[in-house]
Amino acid sequence: MNFNASHAVVRGLSWGMAAVLAATSSVLAEVRLPAVFADQMVLQADAKIPVWGMAAAGEEIQVALADKSAKTKADAEGKWFIELEPLPASTTSQTLVVTGSNRIEIRDVLMGEVWICSGQSNMYFAMDHDEDAPKEITVADPYLRHFFVPEQGAVHPAFTLRGGWKSFGPETGKRFSAVAYYFGKNLRARLNRPVGLVVSSWGGSNIQAWMSIESLQQTPAFTKDVEVYQDFLEHYDENKNSYAQRVQEFERQNKQWSEEVDKPYRAALAAWDARAREAKARGQVEPPKPTISRPAPTRPLSPEGDRGVPSTPFNAMISPLIPYGVKGVLWYQGESNTPQGEDYFELLSRMILDWRKRWGRDDLPVVVVQLPLFRQPAREAVEESHKGNFAWVRDAQFRILKLPQTGLAVALDQGNPADIHPKRKSEVGRRASLVARRLAYSEDIVATGPFYQSMKVEGGKARLTFTSIGAGLSIGPTSGGASPQPGDKLSGFAIAGANKKWFAAEAQIDGDTVVVGSKEVSSPVAVRYGWGSNPPCNLYNKDGLPAAPFRTDDWD
Repeated sequence: MNFNASHAVVRGLSWGMAAVLAATSSVLAEVRLPAVFADQMVLQADAKIPVWGMAAAGEEIQVALADKSAKTKADAEGKWFIELEPLPASTTSQTLVVTGSNRIEIRDVLMGEVWICSGQSNMYFAMDHDEDAPKEITVADPYLRHFFVPEQGAVHPAFTLRGGWKSFGPETGKRFSAVAYYFGKNLRARLNRPVGLVVSSWGGSNIQAWMSIESLQQTPAFTKDVEVYQDFLEHYDENKNSYAQRVQEFERQNKQWSEEVDKPYRAALAAWDARAREAKARGQVEPPKPTISRPAPTRPLSPEGDRGVPSTPFNAMISPLIPYGVKGVLWYQGESNTPQGEDYFELLSRMILDWRKRWGRDDLPVVVVQLPLFRQPAREAVEESHKGNFAWVRDAQFRILKLPQTGLAVALDQGNPADIHPKRKSEVGRRASLVARRLAYSEDIVATGPFYQSMKVEGGKARLTFTSIGAGLSIGPTSGGASPQPGDKLSGFAIAGANKKWFAAEAQIDGDTVVVGSKEVSSPVAVRYGWGSNPPCNLYNKDGLPAAPFRTDDWD
């Protein structure tokens, strides 16, 4: 990590908490650390170790860990920042000591590999809901650790956050993010080092929630998001002053709703269920199902924001982690952006570049999980609609590979048509770990399935070439999970001519290429593969990894 860049990040943060601390001199007299510095923490090995916090202005601070130590003084605002020299990975517990007017000891510190794991509900999805959890959580791993950041918003970048470090075990493991757990487990098995997973995610959040307001302001297309944030900021004092009263009124209304609506509805529903089962047993038509008379009242929005207010989760749940030493970022998000999928590439690009700038790491590895299938199987060769079509977000996630030090874990075949939260995360985590091993640890392995590379038209057909073919191209399971059978054909391909009309195409593997054609298209111009929310795809490599959906065109 570049010291000057990181120090500038820390000095430049508008820490909301700093203002609170500055209001009380007795509080400022004590050295304080962000909550991520806590017992059982994992620090990034083989890299400089950033440590920062608050103290009285001009106070001398000393930080020591193992045989490394350094001193600094708090600036005029009470902020201070130190970088310790690198330490190697180790399973030996150590104590981080920070000394100023008071002494702080952070115990059971390990040196290993640290990853930020962020996104929305499929990253948040906990192990206690995972199908494989019963056998996974029976075995403790004291060297696989998890820092869970609770959901919260902040109108300004915060100094600290809530959360704590836990090692994986039968009880604590239930609350680990499932994708993060399997990702970390596979890294642990390969690297034989401690792994720390900092999970900062929020179900239902769009990507704008995780972007700084400065990164959103850089593009006119995102003016609406900026306006939402600014309007929220302008009404902050008003919302804050009335919040307690509004919560009290909500609780009154909610209690009334529970008594007048919810309890009678539940009783009616139970009675209906009994009558419906009786009718079914007699072969009769079910009675009409009762409906709720009015919806529950809505809890008032916190004056600090939430997942629906752009940048406020970033301010509360990401900014306080910067510039904590990390190896990379695992990103699993996009479902909430499918209504405007055509904007996702610009949004994701700007988020990645902004996070890298703030961390002072232009080479910060970012592993993106590509969205799995969802909804009923596609009926068209190409689903061209933008609104709600997962294909456009997947396309943006594939194109993000244009940025250096980015990787893509393809999860298309790991979805559930009827459930946006698939209950088995092990393979998604494993694939993400393969990408991380190649991207961040420079292992010479086949980390992904085939990625489209080029197209050449030959005799009325399109010949496609791919990277990451591993041991060769093959037909794998279809989207529905059915194992390949002798005589199976490639599926999921569509082809179009200059008129931009798409037709289902026949495709066959020819060595390390795929030849695509249709009798409806004599002069091919473009090919798409897997273009829909739940397309029937089955192109894999012989290493068992699926091809990423792609398009050769740039049509809207």
